[in-house]
Amino acid sequence: MVGTLDIAMESARRAGSVEAWGAAMLAIGLVGSFLLVPWVRRLAYRWGWVDPVDMARKVHRRPTPRVGGICLFVPFLLGVLLVTVFLTSDLRAAALLKEWGWMIGGCVAMFGIGLADDIRPIGAKVKLAGQMLVCGVVVVAGFQVENFTNPFTGTTIHLGLLSLPVAFLWLLATTNLINLIDGIDGLAAGVSLFVFTVLALTAMFTAGVGMLVLCLLMIGTLIGFLFFNFPPARIFMGDGGAYFLGFLIGQVGLACQEKSQIAAALVVPIIALGVPIIDTAFAIVRRGVRGLPIFRADREHIHHRMMDMGVSPQRIVLGLYAVCILLSTTGLVVFLRQGKGLELALGLVFLLAIVAVWGLGYLRGARFWGQMVEAVNQRGRTMRIVEACRQFGVWRGERGDAAIFWKDFVALARDAGFTYVGFRPTREGVPTFGPTGENLPELEKIEVPILVGKRAAGSLELGQPTKNFHLRLSPRYAHLLRDVFADRLKSLSN
Repeated sequence: MVGTLDIAMESARRAGSVEAWGAAMLAIGLVGSFLLVPWVRRLAYRWGWVDPVDMARKVHRRPTPRVGGICLFVPFLLGVLLVTVFLTSDLRAAALLKEWGWMIGGCVAMFGIGLADDIRPIGAKVKLAGQMLVCGVVVVAGFQVENFTNPFTGTTIHLGLLSLPVAFLWLLATTNLINLIDGIDGLAAGVSLFVFTVLALTAMFTAGVGMLVLCLLMIGTLIGFLFFNFPPARIFMGDGGAYFLGFLIGQVGLACQEKSQIAAALVVPIIALGVPIIDTAFAIVRRGVRGLPIFRADREHIHHRMMDMGVSPQRIVLGLYAVCILLSTTGLVVFLRQGKGLELALGLVFLLAIVAVWGLGYLRGARFWGQMVEAVNQRGRTMRIVEACRQFGVWRGERGDAAIFWKDFVALARDAGFTYVGFRPTREGVPTFGPTGENLPELEKIEVPILVGKRAAGSLELGQPTKNFHLRLSPRYAHLLRDVFADRLKSLSN
């Protein structure tokens, strides 16, 4: 790990008390984000940067601005610039330029990737490639885990060549963890708030005043943002905000670990991130068993399951906040006890995972095993449909004609078991396709919205004979078809 911000403590004593700087950063973040949100909302509505209603996957029921990450990033940038100019006058040498500078530069790049996708979709592969590039550059620049203290034995392990891949995977994971749970109003911002609170307390004993005031800045920013993001949300943080928060959490966690002699320094944010880690683990297992792409979005996250059980969004968020507070407190206690009690903390996380599996219906006796057997049996068919959709999605060129496009898609839908296919455009410039197949009364129909560039373009209607309709598989295949239809329709409309 290059550089250190520890000498900023002496600068802080000369420029003003640490408490005063902490309060100032907290106020800058809170006031800055609170004042920015109304302006960003007006700008988003004017330029069309809103998330349309998508009953198939999303929770909101009215178009909502999706560029709220601006309201998180601008106060951060203002705060760190003030810290750099006034608090860290002694750090304009190598330490500041390497650690502080690379941290800010990485956040700028990661926020830019997400914001670009919020404004105009750039594709999952492009975003992942950009994330990997940013994480790789920052790790090579010095954000690494060179030594790791075993919290069970107290022995220090020198990672050697493993320091680079471990730090890289950590940053990439935290960047995407926050984004993966950003599926219900206020959840991602609230989880980030609790994690930064724990990191602030950890930084007091490890990374020094630089990281401490940075965490306080983000705490204030998130509190101000939650005034507008708590359900029902008036603005979303979008990919820009989620990537930025996750990446910054990862960097602060690495800084605290590298500068600490306490065994459980890096374990603290891991435990505090228990909710998104559990949710992500469920998603990976769920999609892997079903034969679906691991990074494919679905509507079966923990918060979606709770909504299907009739729990209101407000209660879902407050309940998950309570779990985050419990885990964050547990992680902090383990840290203060220098790793003692880590077994109990990990056991608590495991217990919460078991409770979630059982209480949310992932595991319920014979029904669960029946679903597992069914998923395994259908896995081959699902993978064939996924591959057929992939081939349909990449086939461009001479098949850009609308009539050929529709013919190919109807054939794809029939391979997935749908005998009726119809599409109704909802805005100008979108091609019109006549329905194909008999619209019989005994058909079970699924209607899914089509979004092109995150704008509503129409609705796709798929019909299947009642005897062939499956309560879980049919909607799953319909969503696969709708995604590839929207992708090809975008190229056809250009």
